[in-house]
Amino acid sequence: ADRRLTPKGIDTGVVGSYRECAFQNSLKTFEEGMRFATSTSFSGYSWHRMGLEGFRNDARQRSVSDLIQSKIGLTAILEALTATKTNINGNPTAATTMKNGDTGDSIAIGEAVAGARKLLEVHESARFAIEVECQYSLYTERQKTQVLRMREQRDLRIPKDIDYGGMSWFSSEEVEKLTKIRPKTIGEANKINGITPASMSFLFAHCLRVRKAENMEKKDGRSSEERQTATTK
Repeated sequence: ADRRLTPKGIDTGVVGSYRECAFQNSLKTFEEGMRFATSTSFSGYSWHRMGLEGFRNDARQRSVSDLIQSKIGLTAILEALTATKTNINGNPTAATTMKNGDTGDSIAIGEAVAGARKLLEVHESARFAIEVECQYSLYTERQKTQVLRMREQRDLRIPKDIDYGGMSWFSSEEVEKLTKIRPKTIGEANKINGITPASMSFLFAHCLRVRKAENMEKKDGRSSEERQTATTK
């Protein structure tokens, strides 16, 4: 919320210079941390050799963000990286590599160790924000994909007999608005104020299921009730 709302406060002039400076610094730390989490990647073999588990010990490349989505804490990952021996002098900025004899993997590790040490020095709240963003990035990407699909199929029709009150994912306010307005298509429903993106995603998925069932009925010339009766005989 801070990253979403503070820039608006800065634009409207309600955020002071001290708060703006602090926000810009925290945003820079967050963005650098996210770049590190998404770009720092090793094979499962290499991560396991650093003492991290909870995923397959294989040749598949996994980023720091991937490990966080596997329920491994960011601090634990950073500590495992910084404990890795980089070279004979212990210089973390040297262009050294860590090799995995089983796969022929050769990975530049010096920069990763330096980045991990830098992140361990920032405030715990900054690391927490990065960890949360990585945890939910998979779901937000899925939702973005679904939003794009909804835009492409905004003419997808909503069943006339749909019972919004019988759908648990709608809030009482959403049920009231949808029942009163009775939008005919997904595009019309998406224009109603107060309907959340999550609720729209559920509605969209429901309408797709209904359309698929209707297409199946047209294809075999039988209703869903007739098919069900046929399977019980």
